[in-house]
Amino acid sequence: MTSPALNDFGKAVRKARTAKGWTLEILAHEALGNQERKSYVSAVENGRKRLSALTIQKFARALDLDDAVVDPLLGGATAEDEPQSQTDTDADRLSAQLDGVRTQLRLSESLAIALAYKYAEGNPTDFESALRGLENALEVAARERARLSSNVDEAVAQILKEVEQLNEDGQVSEASALLARALEEAEEEEARAGQDHPPDRGRSGAGGGGSGTETLACGRRRVRGAGAHSGRLVRAWPRQGAGL
Repeated sequence: MTSPALNDFGKAVRKARTAKGWTLEILAHEALGNQERKSYVSAVENGRKRLSALTIQKFARALDLDDAVVDPLLGGATAEDEPQSQTDTDADRLSAQLDGVRTQLRLSESLAIALAYKYAEGNPTDFESALRGLENALEVAARERARLSSNVDEAVAQILKEVEQLNEDGQVSEASALLARALEEAEEEEARAGQDHPPDRGRSGAGGGGSGTETLACGRRRVRGAGAHSGRLVRAWPRQGAGL
């Protein structure tokens, strides 16, 4: 398939997914049988993946895509899917590590994963630096949400521009402090909500997940440790020219 065809298919997938009210995780489960592959789904939506006819049909069935959207793509589809790259693996790891922070900051899954790809591409041998850089990018996204474009690619570009400005101004520690404050405010809000709606102790730990408070505490511990890595954080920020 040509790149324009991949882009068109990705847009059709994203439109159908959002119309159903599905997250990337839900679509990964419905189409691929593995909810952990949400970063792969994001890459498909952004036209980043060469797809086999079988995978195209899986997405089409899950989303009830029209034949008019799918049929023109099948003739140029590859025999096999593009294999998962190291960037895909690192983006998955980054997204998983910071998903709790992303949720508490009320950022969209698509935006957070697109940012994770940026940092995975820019830091192939230094996962910790990529993690620290992504943390700061998420904080910037939360702080600037009112001004961000609804287009994911444009929003990512806006965030990276702001991150680069912080870098140039030497405000890495300020960015970490802002993220820590955002997490603390979210925890305070959750605590207030908990007073109004006490949790069912019998259900705590259901599904093997930790509480929101535990997630926030873990996020704060990570942020407090960022100061020791501030020099690496500066180098961890990706270049504006990196492609999605």
